Amino acid sequence: MNFSLAHLFSAIALSQLCLLFVLLSIGITTVDKTRLILLVFVSGVIAYVLGPFLQSEWAIQIHMSWQTLVPGTLWLFCGSLFDDEFSLSASKFSLVVCTVLPPTIARALGLSADGWQFLVLFALPQALEFLLMAWAIFYVLRTWRDDLVQSRRDLRLWFCLFAGGYSFLLILIREVVFPNAQWWQDLQFVWVACACIAVNLFLLRPKVGQLAFSEMSQLKQQPRSSVTDEGNDKTIAKLAELMENKNLYRQMSLTIGEVAEKVECPEHQLRKVINQGLGYRNFNGYLNQYRVAEACRKLADNSNPNEAILNIALDVGFRSLSSFNTAFKAKTGKTPTEYREDSLTNSEKA
Repeated sequence: MNFSLAHLFSAIALSQLCLLFVLLSIGITTVDKTRLILLVFVSGVIAYVLGPFLQSEWAIQIHMSWQTLVPGTLWLFCGSLFDDEFSLSASKFSLVVCTVLPPTIARALGLSADGWQFLVLFALPQALEFLLMAWAIFYVLRTWRDDLVQSRRDLRLWFCLFAGGYSFLLILIREVVFPNAQWWQDLQFVWVACACIAVNLFLLRPKVGQLAFSEMSQLKQQPRSSVTDEGNDKTIAKLAELMENKNLYRQMSLTIGEVAEKVECPEHQLRKVINQGLGYRNFNGYLNQYRVAEACRKLADNSNPNEAILNIALDVGFRSLSSFNTAFKAKTGKTPTEYREDSLTNSEKA
């Protein structure tokens, strides 16, 4: 085996990925699904950078199959960490399996890569990979503005958005723009090595006794802390006035910036107050508590039992019936229709 630049930079990337794998494994438990998924993602990238060193046919087959886990696990990771309404399910895992299993079976059986077999076994799974990576970036961007957890906001930029965008461009260039180009086969590992070094520098940024990912499991479980600062107490009082007395939450597409102006508080400080003082991780989650509470009162009102649920959803500030149904069931455990029927039944019995 002739040693080349590809081997050199692949070795550098491999050393950094192994370090990253160790850092992510520190203190991990079986219930920490987000980090477990991330470990699988990193293992897929490790399989990718091992490519130049593999010689045997079986090793190459395992390498090619394992690296296809990267797009799907990146999607699962971004969704589970950044979207508070995201839930891991069998259907989501099946999408990842659909990107890995068909090409793996095709290579194992030596099926020809042309005609309908190419479409079903290679082209469609690859298209699904692109879709999942774009979907991952969508998760990172969609709730960025409403995210109240500063450490999670930082992660969007420094890790997931970079990793998602980089992975998307890497596969696009390798598979579509310059397929099988030898110069790219060497150059691609330069960027992988640089990316891995950048990620580890972020993870090991100087904070005594703390790694950047050591509290990942807490990013979606931000604890509520007591607020003793007089300025924060005044901000909370102004928020309560706007929401409970002036019903500001009814305003569709209300942003945290607009609320910050009304309470005369810097936006970054308002995020901290709502997050650490009131215990909310997401601004929409904070608004939805008021919206769902009013919707419950309207649905339980037996003086107008036939009011359209869509009208109620729009009246309390939701932009669509689907978003209302999702938020309502998350808060109450029932659909709006079920809640109305139960409330009216209980009212009749009383």
